Amino acid sequence: MSDAPKAANPTGADPEANQPGLGDLRVIVANHLKRRLPGRSTMREDVAAGMSIAVGNVPDGMANGFLVGVNPIHGLYATIMGPIVGGALSSTQLMVITTTAAASLTASQPLADMPVEARTGALFVMVVLAGLFQLLFAVLGLARLTRFVSYSVTTGFLTGIAVLLILSQLPTIAGYPVLGANRVMQTLDLMVHIQEVNPAALGLAVMTIALARWLPRTPLRGFGRLVAIIIPSLIVALFHIDGVQLVRDLGEIGRSMPTPDMPSMLRLAPGVLTGALSIAAVVT
Repeated sequence: MSDAPKAANPTGADPEANQPGLGDLRVIVANHLKRRLPGRSTMREDVAAGMSIAVGNVPDGMANGFLVGVNPIHGLYATIMGPIVGGALSSTQLMVITTTAAASLTASQPLADMPVEARTGALFVMVVLAGLFQLLFAVLGLARLTRFVSYSVTTGFLTGIAVLLILSQLPTIAGYPVLGANRVMQTLDLMVHIQEVNPAALGLAVMTIALARWLPRTPLRGFGRLVAIIIPSLIVALFHIDGVQLVRDLGEIGRSMPTPDMPSMLRLAPGVLTGALSIAAVVT
């Protein structure tokens, strides 16, 4: 038997400790002050893990930026700054700070009715307000209410997010500018005009999905999804395929990090406040 000391269990007889993984997570969080900075013995593994996450965040960040409805480069900015700030302040080694599809989809709803040029400023204010709402939740102790959320509700919510994600990307995959007040109506419009689907855009999308599923299982591993984006992009560039929308078509890509700027609050729609509250509730 091992004589290694065991960390005290802070949950005691709390019935919440019976939830899968929650007891172990709270043990780590309660003992996070005892952590040590990584030493030279683990430097190689830490660098490899960081490289893997960084490479994987490139396509994820661009996809989430596109999902929100802004220039995908802003998704990359989020994946750069989020891990730096969040990693320094996080209380557990089990948490990866990154963008999520659920938060991106929630943010896209109030921005959908705004002009494209106004979305970036509105998104900035929305993210700041969402952070302030989360701080307010913590001060008021509202996080304890999450114990009353059942797994069935969580599963249903994530399933709904997954369905909306698929519906939101169908127009892009098909290369057809759909019309409709919501994702369902837009999908119906696409089905009615299925003959107008762009074969080049659809073929590239199917290729990218197949490569993204297959390449991570090869020796490329964490680099697989990045290569899955590079290969179709090279095909479009080398063969000059027309009718396929590029990232540069959505806006100019800067060569440096953007300068922080507070947009005029008077130009923002009232939905920004409710959108920030929704984001705070979803990510909490």
